[in-house]
Amino acid sequence: MFRMLFRFWVRRFIFTFSAALIMLFVWNYNRYGLSQNMLINTWIWALLAAIVSSCLSTWWAYTRQCKVLKKYENKSDSE
Repeated sequence: MFRMLFRFWVRRFIFTFSAALIMLFVWNYNRYGLSQNMLINTWIWALLAAIVSSCLSTWWAYTRQCKVLKKYENKSDSE
C-alpha cells in the first residue's frame, strides 16, 4: 500500500509542480519582469503548492481506499 501511495504522491507532485511553475512563471513575468526575486518566488510557491496538493490528494485517496476495503471486507464476511 505504501508503494502505491508513494507513486501516486510522486505523480501528483510532478504534475502539480510543473503546472504551477509554468503558470506562476508566466504570471510573475508579465507582472514583474525577469528578476532573481521573481524566479525564487515562483519556485517557492510552485513547490509549496505541489507539496500541499499532492499530500491532500494522497490522503484523500488513502481514506477512500480504506472505505472501499472495509466495504469489501464487510461484504465478504456476510456471505
